[in-house]
Amino acid sequence: MNRVWLQIAELVVAQSDQDEITLQADGMVMMILSISIVAALAIFCTVRILREKSPSEHHHVPLDIDTHDVER
Repeated sequence: MNRVWLQIAELVVAQSDQDEITLQADGMVMMILSISIVAALAIFCTVRILREKSPSEHHHVPLDIDTHDVER
């Protein structure tokens, strides 16, 4: 197992010696797709919460949660 980690470390060092690091096309597509999905989900959730006319009960935390951090 240590031999595998040593080979990985040697590859990382060999790649860091290069002047330019490039991203392949499939890596670029995957990165753009994943960032787009996360951004779209964040925007969707924010808009859905902010468009409600009045906050409903399920958006609030109940105040009777016992966290056991205060001794009685």
